[in-house]
Amino acid sequence: MCDVLSCRCNIRGGRRLKVVCIGAGIGSLLTGALLAKDGFSVEVFEKLPRIGGRFYNLPYKGYTLSTGALHLLPHGDSGPMGRMLKKAGVQFEVVRGEPPALLRYGKSYCPFENFYSLLPIWDRIKIGMISLLSRVYTPDVSLKDWFYPYIKNELVCGIADSFCGWSFSLMSSEVPARHVVKILHNIPKYGMPGVVMGGCSSICDGLASVIESEGGSIHTCSEVKRILVKNREVCGVLVGNNKVEADIVVSNIGHDATVKLLDGQMECATEMKPSEGIKFCISPTRTLTDSPSIVFTPHMRVVCGLVDVSLADPSFAPEGKSLIMAHGVPHSPNL
Repeated sequence: MCDVLSCRCNIRGGRRLKVVCIGAGIGSLLTGALLAKDGFSVEVFEKLPRIGGRFYNLPYKGYTLSTGALHLLPHGDSGPMGRMLKKAGVQFEVVRGEPPALLRYGKSYCPFENFYSLLPIWDRIKIGMISLLSRVYTPDVSLKDWFYPYIKNELVCGIADSFCGWSFSLMSSEVPARHVVKILHNIPKYGMPGVVMGGCSSICDGLASVIESEGGSIHTCSEVKRILVKNREVCGVLVGNNKVEADIVVSNIGHDATVKLLDGQMECATEMKPSEGIKFCISPTRTLTDSPSIVFTPHMRVVCGLVDVSLADPSFAPEGKSLIMAHGVPHSPNL
């Protein structure tokens, strides 16, 4: 979620250790809130005039859109992120659909967990065997390279691409099988994502309140120009022309941008594949489903899944309208 570039205990010489967070996205705010609750002195710098990054509300003509992510919390309030938010002291409510996820095929719907019922018997058996094997061994290959030699069913390929596109903004041929297996194993334990009541802003505003209530501060319109390093150890940041000393620096602006701020002062891993997603906000006069279930769409070319968030929180759309948020993977940079 964030790059923690230096970390020590929270007290030194009788003073609270200073933490500087670069960027005020949800990762930075959550890290800052947890550290502030643990007794660190936290200061957040954000170059934009607002907090939240890609996880914030965007009002538009009576709708509550978002700056990037959908109004969803991974694994809902019972997952790792939900538990960290509770530990930080943030009050929030999450609503899941019933069932939590659906699969749309043709004009019909099927509970996502029962997708195998749509397959021939031999493909069901193969999926069952692969599922059992995944609990003890997952090869270091992509998801598609793992299952496709045994299951060449086009619906299975579409479901795999839809799930990976929704979860990672990548196709099944681009995602390591072990990453998908971890998520699938966590779903029975934590559940599917849920819609956050009040939208993304309710989470980020809550985290900002925690930081400030613990004596921390958040500065918007304040761009970090450089991460300062002394004797191969991070010692602060340069904000404009001002040096801000810090014992810990947390970067939430992405790996590439963080490496640029270091300007060759430290060795960093740079070979990473970026993921790219595209969001569609649709407002029909009637909804497609009866609850805010995530709908996977294996037969659609760009859209991987969608959810009617206004079924969880009607304030997201004007009266008489719905707000469906869809996510997909662009197959070409020329949209």
